[in-house]
Amino acid sequence: ASYWDRDGFCGHEAVGVVLDSRSDRFAIGDTVLSLPSSYFKSHVSKRADWFDEKVHNVLLKTSPVRGAFCEIFTSHELYTYKVKECQPRMLLAQAVATILRALRRLGSVVGKTVVVQGQGQNGLMATRLLSQLCARHIIA
Repeated sequence: ASYWDRDGFCGHEAVGVVLDSRSDRFAIGDTVLSLPSSYFKSHVSKRADWFDEKVHNVLLKTSPVRGAFCEIFTSHELYTYKVKECQPRMLLAQAVATILRALRRLGSVVGKTVVVQGQGQNGLMATRLLSQLCARHIIA
């Protein structure tokens, strides 16, 4: 089956609670932001230029492959981060992470005019973040 055919398919960042852990970094009950096995396996298996065999080979071992839109999924400590305080508004983690990645690629917008095409969920968040990054004019 392809990545898209799997349980929970394309969800790739989720905020949730640790139900079981084999890591010293995470205890049962910790609130975390995590990438599911379906996401990192699809990227690690390509062995891109950042691939480090000693670090990333462990990610290719057998584990259930489910996306973040499942009720329960597996991950690895390399792709899991503790969240100090979780509030309901943090559930937009996937969209915010996507926008932040795009803005990092864009570079500095300080004093520049920028265009945000579309004002759906991501467009609204991008507009707000660009404002906080000191864009001079935002055309939305």
